[in-house]
Amino acid sequence: MSKRAKILIAIITIVIIISALYVAKNRADNTLSQEPIKLGFVLPLTGNLAFVGEGARNAAKLALSTVGDTKHSYQLVFEDDAFNPKNTVTAVHKLIDIDGVTSIGTIFSNAGNVTSPIAEQSKVIHFGIASDPEIAKGAYNYIHWTPPYEEVRLLISELSSHNVKNIAVLGAQIQGVVAVENELQKQIEGTDITIVHEENFNFGTTDFKTVLQKTNEKNPDMYVLFAFSPELEILTKQMRALGITTPITGIESFEYSNEPELFNNLWYINAGDPTSEFSKKYKDTYRAEAPVAAANVYDIVKLMVYATEHANSSNPTTSDIQKQLDRVQNFPGALGNLSIDSDGFVFSKAVVRVMKDGVPMTISK
Repeated sequence: MSKRAKILIAIITIVIIISALYVAKNRADNTLSQEPIKLGFVLPLTGNLAFVGEGARNAAKLALSTVGDTKHSYQLVFEDDAFNPKNTVTAVHKLIDIDGVTSIGTIFSNAGNVTSPIAEQSKVIHFGIASDPEIAKGAYNYIHWTPPYEEVRLLISELSSHNVKNIAVLGAQIQGVVAVENELQKQIEGTDITIVHEENFNFGTTDFKTVLQKTNEKNPDMYVLFAFSPELEILTKQMRALGITTPITGIESFEYSNEPELFNNLWYINAGDPTSEFSKKYKDTYRAEAPVAAANVYDIVKLMVYATEHANSSNPTTSDIQKQLDRVQNFPGALGNLSIDSDGFVFSKAVVRVMKDGVPMTISK
């Protein structure tokens, strides 16, 4: 074989090796980019608030089914915490350490507060559907919920319009409720409304008779309840059994009830109203009204997909996605046009609702 032929063979061999390495690298990159990006949710899928978790799970699936063509593939991963923060911690570690999720969505402040520091340390994006502003602390934590100052503003306005002067506040001992109560104390200053009695109770309380008798002696014009099922129903039934006919209202509470008919014809304050488009889409798909927080979960999925698709990387990190989230302005969501402020809050307006035949109806915004 001539020297020239040997050189030619060597060149061809080198070209083949380089080409093989290039193809192998591309295949590896493509495989990596084609792995599904996992969006995790920790929800109360069992227990008294399972209807909230089930609605949230439905909304997440509905959102993912409507994203259209995307550069990346996405997968939803759900864990049940049964509205117990101890379960939340276990579920969050499973989602991060075993499932390898990019983001986690939680419902209620107790879940959000235990998830927030874990997500920040692990650099996993966390959206809390909750009232406690502490949950949004850190670069990777966000809150998608109507903030306490907005809900309390509307509550005070409604109390004034109904000529309510003296109120009694009874609430569950949970961070989100405490945040709302603190805001109420703050905003009530300078008004002609007085809190004549305020008391918090622990989850699992079943006897409210002593509290109610003590509170009733203060002659409130209205009770303001910040509670969840089943304490909410127990409290309301015991109030009526004692012959207390004082009107009751609340912020969000009535929508967390397994027996909403107990609150028929009562007005209350609720977080942001979903768009009619989302409400119809949910009802058409699941043959049911979307429960509280469903629209927020729908938005979280859409926001995560949007930020991931627009990240400046073929294989975006959570840091890349987080930077895109921080730029979100006027995003068309299930709760209207959404923007994320510098503190990580996705703002939505509060509304006044009334319960009609066990179904919440918005009467003003």
